[in-house]
Amino acid sequence: MATPTDYEPKQLWAPLQVPAADTLIYTSPGGQKGTRIQGLIIVNTSSAPVTIRITHGAMGEAQALCWDFSVPGDGLPHDLMDGAKTILMDASDVLRAEAAAAASLTLHGYGLEMN
Repeated sequence: MATPTDYEPKQLWAPLQVPAADTLIYTSPGGQKGTRIQGLIIVNTSSAPVTIRITHGAMGEAQALCWDFSVPGDGLPHDLMDGAKTILMDASDVLRAEAAAAASLTLHGYGLEMN
C-alpha cells in the first residue's frame, strides 16, 4: 500500500509587517520534500507607495523573486504570484524580504509543505 502524503494548502507563516531591513520570512522545513508557495499577498497599510524586495535565498538581485516592486498605498491586497503557478523551495531553503519603510507592508504566504 502506498504511503499517504499530506498536500493540504495552508498559511505558511503568520501575516507580518516586513521590516526595513533584510529579514528571514520563512524556512522550508528540513527533512521534507520542500515547499510550494502558491500565494504571496502584500498589503500596504500606509497611505504612500512603498517598495519591497523578496528573495529565494540570500538578499540579492541574483535571488530576486520581487525587486523594488512599488506597492500602492491603497490598503488593498496585491497578489505577487499573479500569473505564476508556484515557487518551488527545497527543504531548508529560505524566503527573505525587505521593505523600503518599516511598519507599512503586511506579507501573507500560502502554499504546501510537502512531506
